[in-house]
Amino acid sequence: VGQPPAYFSAPSFARHLTFPGLIIHDEHDRETAADNSRKIHAAWQNSHLLLTSGEDHNLRSKEVLSRVLA
Repeated sequence: VGQPPAYFSAPSFARHLTFPGLIIHDEHDRETAADNSRKIHAAWQNSHLLLTSGEDHNLRSKEVLSRVLA
């Protein structure tokens, strides 16, 4: 593709986002580490990070649904 791997980094991409966003991640996600979402949140100035516990990669809790639908 002609680009180094860092070019495809989500936090690098997020640095350029200006619109608001909600990032939701479970602390005990077995598919991808919550630190990935923390890095994206740190790079995305207008984002909010909601960390859940016990939802794994599913995120169908009432807490998550209420935040998404708010």
